[in-house]
Amino acid sequence: MLARRRQEYRPAAVALVLLAVVNLLDAPTAAALAPLPRPIEGGARVLVYLDGAINLANYAVIAGFAVAIAVSQARRRAAVSAVAGVWLVASVVLAAMYPSPLVRGDGLQRVYFATDLIGLFVSTVALITSGRASIAAKKSPNGPYALALSLAALDAAILLAPFSPWRADLFSMPYGGIQVAITILFAVITTAQVTTWFNISKA
Repeated sequence: MLARRRQEYRPAAVALVLLAVVNLLDAPTAAALAPLPRPIEGGARVLVYLDGAINLANYAVIAGFAVAIAVSQARRRAAVSAVAGVWLVASVVLAAMYPSPLVRGDGLQRVYFATDLIGLFVSTVALITSGRASIAAKKSPNGPYALALSLAALDAAILLAPFSPWRADLFSMPYGGIQVAITILFAVITTAQVTTWFNISKA
C-alpha cells in the first residue's frame, strides 16, 4: 500500500515480498529433503538445487535491496539485475558441484557463510553510499533506507550472536533465539509501515 502511494517504497515492497516467498518455500523444501538418504540421487536432486537457490536468495535479496536504494532510479534496474545474475550463477554452480564434499555438510556451511559475508559487505557499502548521498543533499534517511539498514543489522547480529547457528552446525542447531529476533524486527517493521500509511493517508 505504501509503494502505491510513494514510489521510493517500491524497492522495499519488492524485497519484503521476495523474502516472504523465499522463506515460505524454504520450510517445505527442507522437510522434503530431511528423510532422503545422502548423497541424494535421481530426480530428488531437484530439491537439492532448489534448496541451494533458496538459501542463496535470502542473502541476495537483502544485498539487492540495499543496492537498489543506493543507486539512481535510472540505474536501478541494471544494478538489481547484476545482483540477480550473480545469484543465478552462484545457484547454478552450487547445483553443478553437488555431490562434492565442497557443497555438502561443513563445505556447504562454509559456502553459505562466505555468501552471507559477501552479501553483508555489499549491503554495507551500498548503505554507506546512500547515507552519504542523503547527508550531502541535506536529507534525512527515509523508510526504505531504515528498513535496509535494519535487515543488514539483523544479518550482522545473527553472525555475531553467541547463540548463532554459524558458531556450530548450521543444519542441526536450534533456531529459537534467531526466530524470536526476526519476529520482533518484523513486528516493528509492520508497525512502522502501518503508521506511515495512516500518516500519508491523512496528509
